[in-house]
Amino acid sequence: MFISALGYILLILSILCFIGATAVQIIYKNKLFTFSKKIYLLGTGFIIASFINLEVAFISKDYAIDYVANNGSKHTPLLFTIAGVWSSLEGSLLLWITLMSVLFITFIFKTKNNPEVSKYAWPIISALIVFFTIMILFAANPFELGKTTPVDGLGPNPLLRENPLMATHPPLLYAGYVAMFFPWALSCAWLLSSKTKPVLKSSLMRDAIRWWSLVAFTLLSGGVLLGAWWSYEVLGWGGYWAWDPVENASIIPWLFSVILIHSTTMNSKYSQGSNSTHWFAFLCATGSLCGTFLTGSGIVASVHAFSVSSIGNWLLILLGLCVFFGLYCLTTAKTDYLQKTLLWGSREKLYLASFGVLAALCAILTVGTIFPLISTQFLNQDVSVGAPYFNNVAKPGVVIILILLGLGNLSTWRNVSFKSLIDDKFVLYSIYAATGYAVLSVLIIKPLPWVTVMTTAAVFSFLATSFRIYAKIMSKRTVAKAISQLGMLAHMGFSLLVVFVLISSAYGQRQEIILKKNEPVKAIGSVFTLKNVIKKDNKDNVSYKALITIETGDSEVVAKPYVTSYRARNTTVGGPGIISNYKEDFYLHISSAPTNGEKITVVVQKKPGVMWVWYSGLLIVLGGLYATFRRRILSDTTRNVLGVVK
Repeated sequence: MFISALGYILLILSILCFIGATAVQIIYKNKLFTFSKKIYLLGTGFIIASFINLEVAFISKDYAIDYVANNGSKHTPLLFTIAGVWSSLEGSLLLWITLMSVLFITFIFKTKNNPEVSKYAWPIISALIVFFTIMILFAANPFELGKTTPVDGLGPNPLLRENPLMATHPPLLYAGYVAMFFPWALSCAWLLSSKTKPVLKSSLMRDAIRWWSLVAFTLLSGGVLLGAWWSYEVLGWGGYWAWDPVENASIIPWLFSVILIHSTTMNSKYSQGSNSTHWFAFLCATGSLCGTFLTGSGIVASVHAFSVSSIGNWLLILLGLCVFFGLYCLTTAKTDYLQKTLLWGSREKLYLASFGVLAALCAILTVGTIFPLISTQFLNQDVSVGAPYFNNVAKPGVVIILILLGLGNLSTWRNVSFKSLIDDKFVLYSIYAATGYAVLSVLIIKPLPWVTVMTTAAVFSFLATSFRIYAKIMSKRTVAKAISQLGMLAHMGFSLLVVFVLISSAYGQRQEIILKKNEPVKAIGSVFTLKNVIKKDNKDNVSYKALITIETGDSEVVAKPYVTSYRARNTTVGGPGIISNYKEDFYLHISSAPTNGEKITVVVQKKPGVMWVWYSGLLIVLGGLYATFRRRILSDTTRNVLGVVK
């Protein structure tokens, strides 16, 4: 009971602090700047304390709290007990505002020397935190006491306690979502300040927006990558991306963040700002809120979504308020535009073209994601928009983006004609090499037409990026110059990701087989033999683990797929047995719980290049991480190279 009461008190105190600090800023017009900053920090401290308080409730098995009783148990391992805090709606929302509070602390200290920015940006973030906190208190409170105190809890959703990725994927994904609001807050501060005085120093504001958009991009990239890995390792279907509505809701703001980053980069080459930066910052925040709504409202059928909840209307209200406020700032502020005639061969023009393609892709993905909801709610017709629609949309868009990416990387920030760009030796080398790859691919592998087109575009983009890195390093042969190009890892990672996603999806093999103990069965070019089925009766579940040998040529490996039945939830989940190497994955999944150890039905899959999908995604994350801290890294490198002691 004490923990429950303390949780309420901490959340209420945080609301009072944020409202009070905002009121001080508005009434005294930043004259008490230092005082309001301290109150903001105190409010964030209360929220962080409330989250720690809920963790204590889980670890101490306080089943008087209804949320703990529904998502914790005595037999849940410590790691999943800790992760159980965000295994359902109420705790996830608390994690959400906790992460926003932690980032808000960073935001405060990075903008503390600019009262003009803080006057507008801090209250925007504060208002978001207050709204979410009030929503938690009234609609999804994790500290609410239950009617009775059970002896033991139900434990977390079985799907969420089968893999350690549960401990990292949601926090990283949520951090990416909430980080999307900070570039928008800076953009609004920039726009609102223009109403009363000259625009804040554009270069500083662009740099700040770019830095926070890189933070959001990197965090969301990591969250999406770990989510795909979790799906592959846990769900047993053999894939990692299904164009699920909640998956789409994460990729749309990610795409907008890509546009925003490159928009600020492009605009930094001029003394003028660009209205596009503000629009894309707005779309990042809006996309993040839409993703939150789809995840938290429970209106979509998804393994990633919560059950039907009471917060859908709250999130719609917040979305409406943010859209209204964002459009007000965008349409009434004094903005400066990029007004320079550029040739189509310049990096600026190529960036603008890629912005248009990415924005169109986001729009089409959004329509496909929300159309079934609109059809159900307003037309009373159940409509399904599946993977074929999204694949057909993505294919031409990705090809165009890869080509523009490759050309843009080899172009320069000046008026360059398209003819002179095409005549560049590195562009020609990339075209020749990509063409050679396409010819050899058709003659030797004989792939599907769309696979050839997309992988050829990816090879061109990868080579063009590689040539750019080489040219930059050779122009000034210094360590700092070499390190300065590491941000291009994200571009190279994206090109490789396209290649290996296509390979793993287009050339995978699948077959369902019945295995009898010690009787080899040949399937998908290998021999599978059931050696044993190990039954393990635990306190809260019973599991069956199959030991299956896989013979391919002279090699033999053992896969261990399993099925676990959880008593408290009366739920059975299966986990795949995965054998990975640099060439391919063997992916085995038990179709149903075995009744004895003599015979089981298994779905066996062979998926080429899956390991390289994860490495490609990691390159994107590393590229984003480097770009985020580029100045600090280059500064430290320069000091070290020059022998300067800090």
